Amino acid sequence: MATSAPSITIITPVYNEFDALSDNISTVRDVLLSRSDIRYTILFIDDGSSDGSWSKIEEFSKSDSRILGLTACVCLVILGLTLPLQ
Repeated sequence: MATSAPSITIITPVYNEFDALSDNISTVRDVLLSRSDIRYTILFIDDGSSDGSWSKIEEFSKSDSRILGLTACVCLVILGLTLPLQ
C-alpha cells in the first residue's frame, strides 16, 4: 500500500510586510523544495495592510498554486460561519 506524502500549511500573518514578503516566500520555498517527502501550502492572512502587501500576495498566488491569501475580513466571516452557536 503506497502512502502519500504528508501535507503541511505554513500560516503567516501579514500586516504591512510588503518588503519582507519576497524573502519570506523564497526562504520557505528553498527549505521545502529540498524536501520531496512533503507537500506544502503557504497561507498568508493579511490584516488590513496599507502598503501593498495584499497586491503582492495576490501576485504570488497567481504564479504558484501552493500560495494562498486571505484577508482578515474573510477570515472573520469563515470563523463566524464555523463556530457553533452557543
